[in-house]
Amino acid sequence: MLDHLLCLLPVSLLTALPLLADGKAQSYCITSPNSVGAGAHLAWVGPVNLDEGALLVTGAPADQGGLFIYGTGRALTPLFQGYSCFPRPRLIFAAKRLSDQGTCVLAFAQGVAASELANLQALADAGVELSFQYVYSDPAAGVNVANATDAVAAQF
Repeated sequence: MLDHLLCLLPVSLLTALPLLADGKAQSYCITSPNSVGAGAHLAWVGPVNLDEGALLVTGAPADQGGLFIYGTGRALTPLFQGYSCFPRPRLIFAAKRLSDQGTCVLAFAQGVAASELANLQALADAGVELSFQYVYSDPAAGVNVANATDAVAAQF
C-alpha cells in the first residue's frame, strides 16, 4: 500500500525523502537517455534494510510497465537501449508500473513476494552487496524498446 501511495506523490516530495540512509547504499553506474529526458534514476529511500527500505525510480516515461532486477557484483554491459550495471545472473524480483509522472516506489516489505524477499534477505544476511536496477518499457522511443535506470548497491 505504501509503495502505491508514494507513486502518486509529486516528484518534488519524493526527491526530498532521505536517500543513501546510513551510508550503506549508493547510486552507481550510468543511465541512458529515454523518450522523456536524460534518463531514469534509481535511488534508495529510507533505512538500508529490507523491512523499511524502498527503491525510488524517477525520470522514466509515464504509465509504463517495468521490472525491478537484482544481482551481485558490478559491471557495465549493454541491455536494451541502456546498460546493465551488474553481471548475470540478473534476477527479477518485482514488477511495478510507473505513475503518470514517470516515478515509482517499491517498498520491499509491501511490494516484494515473500519468496523473493526471503532470497534477498538470505543474501543480505550473508553480507553480500546487492545491486538493484529497474528496466522499463519506453514505446515512444521506438517499437519494442526498453531501457534501464542507473543502479543502487546496498550493503546490509
